[in-house]
Amino acid sequence: MEFKVGEKVRFLHENMEGIIQEILSPKMVLVLVDDVLEEEVNVEELVKIHRAERVLRFDEPEKPEPEAVSETAKRTPLAAALVRVDSGEYEIWLINPAPLEVFFTLFGRIRKRIQPINSGQLSSRSERLLGKLSTDEFHHCRSLIFQILKYSAHPEFNPIPPLVIEIPIRTEVFKQKPETIAELGKEGYYLPLEELEPEKSPEQAAAKTVEKPAAPPSEVVDLHIQKLMDYHHKMDGDSLLKIQIEAFQQALNQAVLHKMPRIIFIHGIGSGRLRDSIETILDGHQFVFGHKRADILKYGNGAIEVELA
Repeated sequence: MEFKVGEKVRFLHENMEGIIQEILSPKMVLVLVDDVLEEEVNVEELVKIHRAERVLRFDEPEKPEPEAVSETAKRTPLAAALVRVDSGEYEIWLINPAPLEVFFTLFGRIRKRIQPINSGQLSSRSERLLGKLSTDEFHHCRSLIFQILKYSAHPEFNPIPPLVIEIPIRTEVFKQKPETIAELGKEGYYLPLEELEPEKSPEQAAAKTVEKPAAPPSEVVDLHIQKLMDYHHKMDGDSLLKIQIEAFQQALNQAVLHKMPRIIFIHGIGSGRLRDSIETILDGHQFVFGHKRADILKYGNGAIEVELA
C-alpha cells in the first residue's frame, strides 16, 4: 500500500492514529502522533483512514454544544430549601432549575457573627446539599447569606451581575408552612432567592421609579405568636420571644417614623417575659413619651398603650 505525506493513518496493533510527515523509504514512513510525537513506522503496521470512514473506536466522543441561554432562562430564579431531618438538624439545599452553572458562597449570621458554611459550583438543572445546622445553631441563626454568580459556556452568553441575597430566617422562613419540594422529594421550606420579573420595555427601563414609603402600622398591634407566623409549634420559647420582640420593635419604629401619637401592643397574659422586655425597651426609647396599661374593657389585661413624643 502506497502512502503520501499528509495522509491520516491508523496503527494496526495499537490504539493510535497519526499523520504521515515524511516517506523515509519504500517500507518506512515518519508519522506524527497526537501532534507531539514523531515515530518511524513500517508501512505494514499502518492502514489509511479514508475521508468517508467514520472512526468510532479511537475518536474522542463528541462534546455536546453548550445550550443556548434565553433571556428568560437567565432570570429563572434560583431557590434555597430548608429541610428538617429526624435528628432535629436543618439541611440547607441550593436548587438550580436554569441551564446555567452557578458559583456560590453561603454564610450564616449566627449569634451576631457571620460564619462561612460552604462554597463551590452547582451544575445546571441540579440540586446540592450545602450543609446542616444543629437545632441550636438554627434557632440562633438570624439569616442565611448567599453570594451567587451565574455562568454559561455558550459563546453568545453575556455576563450577569453577581447576586448577594440575605434571607431572614425567623421573619421570612416561618411565615410559611412546610411544603413538599418536588426537586428534593422532601418536605421543607422553599425559599426563592430571586424573583422572576417580566421584562421591561426600553421606555419602562428608562423611567425612574418612585419608591412608596412603607404604610404605617395599625394603631393596635397583636403580638400573639399565632398572629405573626403560621408554623411555630416546634420552636422553643426563647426563639418565639425573639420573634415577638422583633415584631414589636419594627412596629414601634414605623409608628415613630410616621409620627403616630400613640400605638397599642397586645402582648397577652403569660409568664410576663414579653411584657417585661417591651417595658424595658420603652423605658429607654428616646421617642417614647410614656406608656400605661391599655383599656382593660377593650383589650383585656394583656395590652400596653404607648404615647409617642
